Amino acid sequence: MHGIPAGTDFSPLLNKSLEQVCIGLHEAIFRFEDEMLLSISCSFELTVGDQIWRGKEYVAAATAFSHLLGVAINNVKITSSKQLCFEFGNGAVLVINDNEDHYESFHVQMADKFVGV
Repeated sequence: MHGIPAGTDFSPLLNKSLEQVCIGLHEAIFRFEDEMLLSISCSFELTVGDQIWRGKEYVAAATAFSHLLGVAINNVKITSSKQLCFEFGNGAVLVINDNEDHYESFHVQMADKFVGV
């Protein structure tokens, strides 16, 4: 909605393994070890091998999201003020976009730090 705040540090997510994926019609929630959490209600692009899922169809991408279970985040990049990219240990890449004009697009909970975008 307002973009990723300048200077936001997502490094606490590095090397955290995905433990649970919760899928809803309008949201996907990713729970990582050490009580880290990513909740998205925005468009995404998930690349696993040579397959790509795009859009906001979380239910359709549920099987693809399951390929991330048990896999750690190797890298987190802010690719623009409106885009965040997660690279996983199995080569999968999840890109999320702040493209909601009136609502929060995603939020990240990292221990005692909350980032809402």
